[in-house]
Formats: sequence, structure tokens, C-alpha cells
Amino acid sequence: MIKNNESINLYVARQAILNKDKQTVAYELLFRDSFENRMPVSVNKYVATKKLLVNSMAVFGLDKLTGNKPAFINFTGKNIENGQVELLPPDKVYIEILEDVKISRTLLSTCKRLKNKGYKFALDDFVFTPDYWPLIELASIIKIDFSITKTADARKSVRKTIPRNISLLAEKVETRKDYEQAANLGYDFFQGYFFYKPTIISKRTTVTNALSQILLLQEINRSI
Repeated sequence: MIKNNESINLYVARQAILNKDKQTVAYELLFRDSFENRMPVSVNKYVATKKLLVNSMAVFGLDKLTGNKPAFINFTGKNIENGQVELLPPDKVYIEILEDVKISRTLLSTCKRLKNKGYKFALDDFVFTPDYWPLIELASIIKIDFSITKTADARKSVRKTIPRNISLLAEKVETRKDYEQAANLGYDFFQGYFFYKPTIISKRTTVTNALSQILLLQEINRSI
């Protein structure tokens, strides 16, 4: 068991999101628990998001991680409904709703309330179904996984289906062909190994410091 004053290493990964001019305009922040550059299989997504919020906000500092650019952070429905979004400043984040979220009245009402407070939403690994329209209407950005949506026709169909006021982000862009095709089809943003792999950042701290910082963060955001 880790004691309160014991020193520990904390980790977070970030991956750049670029515009059509290949300029970095945002970063997606990803949970890591070591220098192994992948999501640990054994970690629950809900728990991963909670730990990522502590690490990125209370320990590393959100602005330092992103260079004052917006951060995309994955959220499960439970994370959203439990109020964890409001640990984050609304002007600096996109709440990225995971693809396996269960749409419910509670989730939708919570998202609408958060949007009214200035939070912006992105839909991750999006595959269109009519049931998703309530979330589509809330979203500012929709991420299309090019390792799943593989053909030009399928990638073009998404742009035709999604309203033009919602930006499309092509993720898992692995080749120049993927990038050029997405740009020609009207996609607005791009993310993938063709540009950058996730970069892992580590910091050593104590359990006591991490907990006290997140409690302070909660109090600050409660007063906003």
C-alpha cells in the first residue's frame, strides 16, 4: 500500500491535433501509468479518466501540458454524470464522449447543462446511427477513426451526413494519402501517427501533494 508521503511517478501522454495547414491547434490527453505508450488493458475507462484529471490538472498543470491550447479528454457517461467535467475550465477543454457511451436522459440533460455553461463536446470513434442524433446536435467536433472508416466513399458519406456547422476530425491518420484524402473531403482537423505519436510526460510527486491539489482544484471550480 502506498503511504501518504511516499514519492510516486505520475504519467500522462499527449498527442497533437492539427489543422489543414498542419499546425498544432490542440492536444488529446491520454492516461498512462508508465512509459509504455498504450492504454493499460487492466484499467477501467472511468477510473482512467479520474486519474487523468488528477494528473493533468492538479499535478502537471493543464496549460503546461498543452501550451495553452485546448485539451481533448476522454469521458465515459459515468464521469460526465458524476460531475467530473466541472473540475475543468470550460474554455480550455473538449469533453470527448467515448464511442461506447450509453445514451440516457440523465446523460443528455447533463450534457445540455454543461454546454450552457460553455463546455464543448467531441464524439470519439464515431460511427453513425440514428440514435446518436441527440449527441450529434450537442457536439462541436466529431472524430472519425480512419482505421475503422477505411474507404473513400465511407469517409465522404460522413461529411455529407453530419451538419456543416460540426467540424470533422480524422483520427488515426497513418499515411499522406489518408491526410490528403481527408483534407479533400472537407475534414477540418487531423490526428495520427503520420503527424505525431503520443508523447509521454512524467513527474515525480507525493500522494499527499496530489490529493491536496485536487481538493483545492475542486474548491476553486466550485466557486466559479
